Amino acid sequence: MLSMYNDPTTGRLVEVRPSAMGDASDFGAPSLIPSTPVVPDAELVWIYTSWLDAIATSRSLQASATISMLDSGELAYGAEGLEEHFASLDRRHLSDEQVSWVTMALSKLSNIRLSPTFALCGSLHGDQLALWREYARNQGVALALPAGADLKVLEERRGGAGLPMGMRTGWRRVLYSRPQQVELLRECVAYMLDHVGDVERCAAAYLHCVAFVKHPAYEVEQEVRSVFYWSDAGQQLDQFVRYRPGTQMPFIELAQSDGGVANFTGERALPSIRAVALAPPQRDVSRNRTEASVKTLLGDVEVVRSRIPSWL
Repeated sequence: MLSMYNDPTTGRLVEVRPSAMGDASDFGAPSLIPSTPVVPDAELVWIYTSWLDAIATSRSLQASATISMLDSGELAYGAEGLEEHFASLDRRHLSDEQVSWVTMALSKLSNIRLSPTFALCGSLHGDQLALWREYARNQGVALALPAGADLKVLEERRGGAGLPMGMRTGWRRVLYSRPQQVELLRECVAYMLDHVGDVERCAAAYLHCVAFVKHPAYEVEQEVRSVFYWSDAGQQLDQFVRYRPGTQMPFIELAQSDGGVANFTGERALPSIRAVALAPPQRDVSRNRTEASVKTLLGDVEVVRSRIPSWL
């Protein structure tokens, strides 16, 4: 499996292949994967949610399975764009092996959104009406946390060997501009053509493309995402996946570990929440979250109010 880190000299996501023993000090030579810009560690990411009580109780954030995201076609948009770009290429300069490989890879990888892939979504904008309407109608808030917060997958061991090593992208910007999207699609296809037969690298490139492009109509959201993916985990993921009460919506829990290990079972700690924004007031006052209730749940955290006028 692959592990990922952000190369500070390039600002690009780098993949590293661990040794057979998984020793982090014995990583092999990195290879750049096409992706979107990294969100700087010090920048705030705003997570809009109506689940503050659950977050405070569990001391964790929830990354939803991509198959249950509000717009189920989000990954399909990127996948279709990738396939269209490959179909438009002049194949006279490609070998039969390259064409056959990428054709097969795109077909197989189109199922990646049905695999164990989870996304934590946020925005660079802390007071955006479209996001309030979409994500935070019922006592909604927006949680501000630094992009550099070290989020780990929370596991509950049941006699297993622990969570298999997977891939995490860190916070990256979603692209809405068609010229930028086309450039990313081009780079992704070129990467796959250069890595014929390398399933893991091509899967990583594919995910970094399709998970971070979105239709231009949504540009006002200024969305950023952190994606977690396991290509071959099988039953081992069962002990980490949760389901929201009364639903079949799977998610994984993310928290902060003082021990610095990849996955942990010890004391849970919410990432450092710098501020909490309250949604615009609604006429139905029962839907309004109060500053007092936020501080009861999270302690002495800065609470700010939306500057948007009252809405229905």
